[in-house]
Amino acid sequence: MSTLQVINFSPSIKIDTTSNSDTTNAVDSTAITKISTDILRSRISKIEFPDSSQNPLVQFFESLKNKLYNKKPIRVLHYGDSQIEGDRVTSYIRARLQAKFGGKGVGLVPALPQSSQPTGVMQSSSSNWERVTLADHDRNLSGINRYGALGGYSMYTQSRNLFSKSSNEAWIEIQRYGNVNLTARNFERLNLYYGFNSKPFILELNIDGNANDAEMMPATNSLKTLTWNLDKGVNTFLLKFIGEESPLIFGLSLESAKGILVDNIPIRGSSGTDFTKTDMDFTKDMLKILNAKLIILQFGVNVVPNVVDNYHYYEIQLYNQLKAFQVAAPDA
Repeated sequence: MSTLQVINFSPSIKIDTTSNSDTTNAVDSTAITKISTDILRSRISKIEFPDSSQNPLVQFFESLKNKLYNKKPIRVLHYGDSQIEGDRVTSYIRARLQAKFGGKGVGLVPALPQSSQPTGVMQSSSSNWERVTLADHDRNLSGINRYGALGGYSMYTQSRNLFSKSSNEAWIEIQRYGNVNLTARNFERLNLYYGFNSKPFILELNIDGNANDAEMMPATNSLKTLTWNLDKGVNTFLLKFIGEESPLIFGLSLESAKGILVDNIPIRGSSGTDFTKTDMDFTKDMLKILNAKLIILQFGVNVVPNVVDNYHYYEIQLYNQLKAFQVAAPDA
């Protein structure tokens, strides 16, 4: 496999447009071509590996080489701040990996849809969902620090809809969206990750407006999963939760039964240093169930406003996050 590369784009690059009398005209196409080839290529540098070794990614490449993804899905978790919201960067990585190794679906999404949604789906929910994330940790009064792989959990409160039949129900609706050829929208199954409800609740699955399945979920004090197979002809489906107490919802996964799954996990406002504040034993359990083989941390922008002479403290903080993930996912 070719060496991974990163482009360092320098703000000093300028295009001379002084010869153009009309400054509102577009920049000459030859200048753009020169930037996209000569100048950008000169800014490419290899990713740095610790101790000049290229072994850190061997486990991931070996899992691909041995085609372990033909037995069960292999997951890539892409964490970042708001710069990766809306599936930016992640969608490109996902499309390339799924085109080469198979796999369908956008992977993990929270119960409460984000402002910028991932490629291939349109998600909506009732107004009584609330979400607590890693970024809220210092303000979280619940005492719950089981954030799981998505870096947050969701739960519903009493319905705020005056026309609702029940004040103790909530729903999540997902619709396939975009180009029909996108692997991201052509998922084949739905996985629900939930738990820690002291009372039972009813869970209904409605497909294209019709009731398809309903189950009474017992009280539990652990992480549970529930799986439904979805025909590719199913365009819209809705999960309805009915019960006095909401379970903690750690995510829904829109996926295939094999191949590569790539999760877009933006945590707005985060500098990537809060993972160690969570229950990493719980995160370890969830990462094992997810079969995580590659974890990407893309942070730093939110540290920039804090101008200091030395950022060594941030290096130490990020190092601690990496060590925590290595313990939680030793096979990744």
